[in-house]
Amino acid sequence: MLNTMNLIWAFDFSPAVDAETQKPIPVDIHDYAKGILTAPNPFKCTIKPRSAHHAEVIHHDFVAAGPAFEPFERDLRQEDLDYIKIQRK
Repeated sequence: MLNTMNLIWAFDFSPAVDAETQKPIPVDIHDYAKGILTAPNPFKCTIKPRSAHHAEVIHHDFVAAGPAFEPFERDLRQEDLDYIKIQRK
């Protein structure tokens, strides 16, 4: 639950925008995976930091968390490793 609260604090979530019409793409809130464990099926959305201040805090915490995540980054794609290296400078 703490992760969910952090995401809600940090980001604005909204429907994705259609490139042709520039209108929001509706999200089907009833489109769930079937089975014992239910979860929403993938859908497109827009995720943006709530403000410049929020973006600064997110970046600071991302860099500060580096040592905790480094042991789990060995299987990342090269482009992701390159991105992390640039961000952590």
